[in-house]
Amino acid sequence: MSNRESEAGTAGTFLLLLGLIGGGSLLLCGCGIGAWLVLLIASNPTPKQWDQRVKEQADQYWQAKQQQPMSDQYRARAFLEYWLLLLDMKNLDEPYRLTSKAFQARISRQQFEDFLKARPYLKERDHNWSHGVDGNPGDNFSFMLHCKKPGDRVYTNSNLWVVREAGEWRVDRLEDAAR
Repeated sequence: MSNRESEAGTAGTFLLLLGLIGGGSLLLCGCGIGAWLVLLIASNPTPKQWDQRVKEQADQYWQAKQQQPMSDQYRARAFLEYWLLLLDMKNLDEPYRLTSKAFQARISRQQFEDFLKARPYLKERDHNWSHGVDGNPGDNFSFMLHCKKPGDRVYTNSNLWVVREAGEWRVDRLEDAAR
């Protein structure tokens, strides 16, 4: 049995135990705490389930965007939107896989994860784009992403470069930009 299977079994046992405790609390005290615990446990997905939900939602977005007639540049930006949605996954293997060969040669998987942890604003949905939004054809585009956390007044800027490799879009570079 692998480590992940062992962890999944342990997590399942833990959730079952909490569910039994919650159900017992509901029966014993009748004050709603048990119902709250059962609801909390039932809606708390495992990391693998979470990643699957995020991937499905991002895939739906990407499929819808691909159906629309667009220029190469707009498709590249739609790919970046898709890629940014994938950053909500607990396991970042898929977003890393969608980086270019050159990106992966420069940045290891662990460095990629560390880079993203230091920039949580990249996961924020309150963002705007500038640079590279004029609908040009091509295989290599640069975009500037302006992200803002809820409550912040100032946007954080990031430059993202996208290239087409073997007919598929890939993130090639990701850098902090001046404010």
